[in-house]
This record gives sequence, structure tokens and C-alpha cells, in this order.
Amino acid sequence: MLAFEYFTTLELVGLIALGISLFFQLIYYWFIFGRLAFHRKRKNDLKQVPVSIVISARNEYENLRKNLPVILDQEYSDFEVVVVDDNSDDETEGLLKELATIYPKLKPVRIHQQVNVFSGKKFPLSIGIKSARNELLLLTDADCKPSSPYWLKEMQEAFNDNTDLVLGFSPFAKKPGLLNALIRWDNLHAAIKYLSFALIGTPYKGEGRNIAYKRSLFMKNNGFTQHYGISSGDDDLFVSQIGNRKNTRIQVSSISHTISDSEISYSKWWRKQKENKIKAKFYKKRFKFLLGLYQFTNLIFYLSLIELAYFSEQYYLIGGLFAIKLLSQIFIFKMCTIKLGIKQWISVGVVLDLIYTFLNPIIAFSNLMVNKSQWK
Repeated sequence: MLAFEYFTTLELVGLIALGISLFFQLIYYWFIFGRLAFHRKRKNDLKQVPVSIVISARNEYENLRKNLPVILDQEYSDFEVVVVDDNSDDETEGLLKELATIYPKLKPVRIHQQVNVFSGKKFPLSIGIKSARNELLLLTDADCKPSSPYWLKEMQEAFNDNTDLVLGFSPFAKKPGLLNALIRWDNLHAAIKYLSFALIGTPYKGEGRNIAYKRSLFMKNNGFTQHYGISSGDDDLFVSQIGNRKNTRIQVSSISHTISDSEISYSKWWRKQKENKIKAKFYKKRFKFLLGLYQFTNLIFYLSLIELAYFSEQYYLIGGLFAIKLLSQIFIFKMCTIKLGIKQWISVGVVLDLIYTFLNPIIAFSNLMVNKSQWK
């Protein structure tokens, strides 16, 4: 039994905050993220159906040159690849014409600047989707390469008769440097969250680099028109709009990934972080609450830990509570990375998670004067 009269007011406040925040963190680790950690792939007997892969590209000549042949060479019986050239002024148009003579499955679509009055890729994606001939759509980006020749097959196999939407995973390629580590951890952490929430029946986000849904679902919900005013959000805002417990599934096998090799600077990374915060304002209230509670209790936990480390001598108690969180985090995240086929992330990930815990409030504060986001 703890004798509370032996604690100072600061110690008592810190311990209460630490205990409550730990309680909520453990709920997220074991009851939400645990769904992904212990997820088992369900076997489907659904036969292969025709699929349309849709890609929006603007000045992506080099990426298309490297990645498009891999997409066109997928081991699948019936598919097409619709590439929407959004007013590129590089050699994209010529490359697509050349590849179309080699690959009959390729369907280039050209958009001129005066036609696309919206910023971002929602309009070109909408054009690509309307140009697609098949009901089942698989979307990715020009800077993404499938991890295997069976990417399309794996994503299609996640569908069953009741499925309208399948969320995939798209890791970033590993490169040296702190920035790449930050980007890959943020991407992995985000995937753990949106895939886990989908498994508990509350899908709120997907990844536009690897997502599949039915064309009829897109048309029935008027596409991206509800959030055309926001330049990004073709994945998360759209998923939160159309996804539900019954119509959404996930696909996380390592051969179903698309890998992005895009270059990014610190300034672009910072802008992307700010854009994500801006988009989060348009999430449904329950998603904002659940995600906000996770970030808030994580921040409170570490702030309380710092406060107690300075003002308290209850080292065994504080260390024990910290160990419970740390071991739970390591175990669950390790299981999630195994499920996603990601290696060598846990020790570094814990440190990067701590960095993001204190970075998120700074990003949110910096957005107070920002009114809108911009597409790359």
C-alpha cells in the first residue's frame, strides 16, 4: 500500500498524471494496436476480377521510367494501368506514348492546365477513375514501386463480396540520415494507427500510394467533391468519408507493399507535417478525439515522468511504470513490424517516437496562422 501522506503535492500530481496517462496508453497498445500485432490474414476464394490501376503524375518522368514497367509487368490476368499526365512539362508525355506501344495495358490520359482548376491530385485522379474501364480500382503514385510481381494479386485477394475498400501499406525506402529515419518512422507509426483502427471497425485514413476501392463506391459518394477545397486528402479524408466496419479490410503482407523512393528535404518534410495537421481538422469528431487522446496522453506521460524524475525520489515506482509502458510499446510495435515485414526498427523507433511526441505540439502551434495546405 502506498502511503499518500508521504508524497509531496508535486509528487502526487505527477504520479496521478503518470498513472492515468499510462492507463490510456496501454489501452491503445494492447486493445487497438494489438489488433494489427496479432492480425491473421483471412483466406478468400474470390476469383480474379479485372482491375484498373490509376496513377496521377506531374513531371514524374524519371519515376515513371523506373517504376511503371514494374507495375505493367504484374503477374495478373486482366488489368489496365491508367496514368493521368497532369500538364507535365518534362518528357512524361513522350515516355507514356512510347510505353503504350510496348504495353497494351497502358492507358495514358493527358490533362492541360486550363482544365485542372483545382490544386493537388484529386482532379487528375478523378479523371483517371472516370476513364477506367473496371469496377475494381487500385491506386498508387508515380514514385512508388511494387515490392513484388504479386502486388496487384495480393491487394485484389483482400476483397470479398462485402468489401468496397482495402487499405494497404507503403513504406519508404531506407536511406542514410536522420531525416530518412524520421520519415520512415512517422510513416510506419501512421500505418500502425490507421490499419489498427480499421481492424476495430473505425477506418479513418488510408495511404494513397497503396489503396484499392470499387469505382461504384467512388461514384456513389461523388468522389472527392466534399473536400475539393483541400489540396490533399484523397486518401485519409476520402477513407473517413466512405469507410466503415463492414466495407473495409486491410492487406499487410510484405508482397502487397508499394515502396516509395521519393527524395525529400527537411523543408518539404516540415511542410508535409503541417499539412497533415491541417487535414486532421477535417476528420470526423470521433477520429479527432481518439487520435488526439493518444497523442495527448503520450505527451502527458513523458512530461509527468520528467517532472517526477526531478522532484521525486520514488525511483522504483517511477521506473516500474516507465518499464510497463516501454515494454508494452516495444512488444506491440515489434509484433506490428513483423506483421508488416519491416525489420530493425524498435530501438530506433522508441527514440523517434519520443521526438515526435514533443514535436507534434510544436507543429500544431505553428499551424495556428495557416489557412490552407499546398500540394507538392
